[in-house]
Amino acid sequence: MARFDPHPARRPAIVAGASSGIGAATAIELAAHGFPVALGARRVEKCQELAAKIIADGGELRVTVARWYTPDNHTIQDEGITPDIEVPFDVDAALEGVDNQLETAIAVLNGTYEPNTVLEREAMGPALP
Repeated sequence: MARFDPHPARRPAIVAGASSGIGAATAIELAAHGFPVALGARRVEKCQELAAKIIADGGELRVTVARWYTPDNHTIQDEGITPDIEVPFDVDAALEGVDNQLETAIAVLNGTYEPNTVLEREAMGPALP
């Protein structure tokens, strides 16, 4: 026996990225068609504006807000993080079908990355030989 009714009269919809663009448009349309909507977004202010519009138009919703943390439980949503290795985008390589940033990330993960500068070597610390 199913744990939940497979065809409820009111099926809730979860919309991630609801603070703008297609996520916001989707949330508005779903709410307009009677679906209770749960909004997920990183930009609280934009999400609150959307929530107010949905409620004003007679919709039902719930708002969730993402909070981002490092492994040591330090919040990063206000200031972001500084990468260990900064890899400038190489337009010429991209025009030839090579993603130099992706290639560098793969090399780091595989342990085959060779730092190009003293600063990169210092940033990597003992992680690389």
